[in-house]
Amino acid sequence: MIERRPDIWELESRLKAAFYGREAARKDRFPSLVLTGQLGQVSTQLNELLNQSSRNYELGAGILQTLFDGGRKRAAVRAADAECAAVQAAYEQAVLNAFREIRDALVERRKSTEVYEATLDEVNCLRRSWDIASRQYEAGYVGLMDALDTHRSLLSGELDMADAAQMRLNAVVKFCKALGGGWQRRPGSA
Repeated sequence: MIERRPDIWELESRLKAAFYGREAARKDRFPSLVLTGQLGQVSTQLNELLNQSSRNYELGAGILQTLFDGGRKRAAVRAADAECAAVQAAYEQAVLNAFREIRDALVERRKSTEVYEATLDEVNCLRRSWDIASRQYEAGYVGLMDALDTHRSLLSGELDMADAAQMRLNAVVKFCKALGGGWQRRPGSA
């Protein structure tokens, strides 16, 4: 799941590029071997063009290597090694951060669900209280102010429940974002 995160994709691609760059720098230290060959016919006379003696063969090999480069290639290898190590450290840190974000999102989701459920229980109790208070008011056992006070408490509890529901949904969104923001396939994968 964590591989679906765009920041992990990017750093993984940078890590692969740094690895291949390091390998290229290491291979560049060695001499290059060039093989060449020519096959042809040379003649001064048109009628001698097809004779055996007019055939000319040339086969050669050449090694191209700079004799003195002032340590440029060794420095390039060290720089490529350092780049690869830096990108690997950034990749590892990004993976650790991703796991931390997922853990935090899971905790927040669990806590927001607990808050929502507690608020829902409270609102259910307040609804029963309002039902009882409205019946008592109709029967003349309580005054209007007491009934309205119970209704005000119910409305306040419902607002708290709406806030808790929003907090719970935000926690779900944060959790999905921590997992990579969706369920799309990884770029370049089949």
